Amino acid sequence: MKVSPLCIKMIAHHEGVRYKPYRCPANLWTIGIGHVMYPDHAKLTMADRLKVDLHPEDNRVWSKEEVDAILASDLARFENLPKVNLMLSSALLSILVWERYSAAPSVKRCCAGIMKRLRLSL
Repeated sequence: MKVSPLCIKMIAHHEGVRYKPYRCPANLWTIGIGHVMYPDHAKLTMADRLKVDLHPEDNRVWSKEEVDAILASDLARFENLPKVNLMLSSALLSILVWERYSAAPSVKRCCAGIMKRLRLSL
């Protein structure tokens, strides 16, 4: 099942879209819609992350097509979660993906409330 276009729009709205690499609040090099460029750097301390330079080939303005392809690849990880014996609606899948994709505390709180209500109604 694919994430809905509305979910992609919400992720883009809350994460923002950037075509030039930047450091996220965790001091990790990031591009596009919240894509961490070098995930292995997350193992470093915050101070050590600041010492890591952007790779020369990544220090450029990325195209919309490149950013869209990165997002599609990131979302595929969530869309292809191991299958469970539940039929997930597109809306529920979108909520789950939005919550997992976003680092924003406000999104996490919103989705946690939705998921709590869903569990109570099952």
